[in-house]
Amino acid sequence: MTSSSYWTPPPPFVSYVSAKGALNGLTSVLAANLAAHHITVNGVAASLVRTATAAENTSEFFFEQTVRMQNIKRVQMPADVSGVVAFLASDDAAFITGQIVVADGGSTRR
Repeated sequence: MTSSSYWTPPPPFVSYVSAKGALNGLTSVLAANLAAHHITVNGVAASLVRTATAAENTSEFFFEQTVRMQNIKRVQMPADVSGVVAFLASDDAAFITGQIVVADGGSTRR
């Protein structure tokens, strides 16, 4: 899991965004190195997902601010991400590798 904040970095999150950028690079390098073994490697970049931990540690204001930046005007839930992950792990995605799939409600519009 990576994050769409890599493309729209909030200023105080230097370490977090740097770590997610490293995951994006690792995804690319692993995809190149493992393709010969028929192993695909992809990442999913989500927005702020309302997990139990996020709800406990994130103010409602931040969830609302995130929704305002998205085209889909609701809080992202775990199911919004798990479907993408399930697809990438399925045989239907057997020819997809080295990609970062952005599932963030349209906040980055890449």
